[in-house]
Amino acid sequence: MNITAWDLATDTAILPERLPSVGEHARFVEGDRVWFGEYHPLPTFTDQEFAEMQARAWRDSELSFTDYIVPLTDHPQRAAYMAYREALRDWPSTDSFPDTRPEL
Repeated sequence: MNITAWDLATDTAILPERLPSVGEHARFVEGDRVWFGEYHPLPTFTDQEFAEMQARAWRDSELSFTDYIVPLTDHPQRAAYMAYREALRDWPSTDSFPDTRPEL
């Protein structure tokens, strides 16, 4: 696919031809097809960044699943749950992130 920054006022490529900035108008050419629109490339992530995003999503769901325990001061496992929630919140700043998940 060929992507070129495009000036709508003059209906010409912006010279020198270059990739558009995010949100800038562009001409897209793929084979015989040509279309115009705003340039919004998909983000790319390294394997490490993707693993960290998945770990944070898991951590956030665990925190949500254990939210109910916070106001229950008489729950028999409250102290363990509160320690687990603290470990979940601290986990991204530890050396074990994202490889070793905290456990209840």
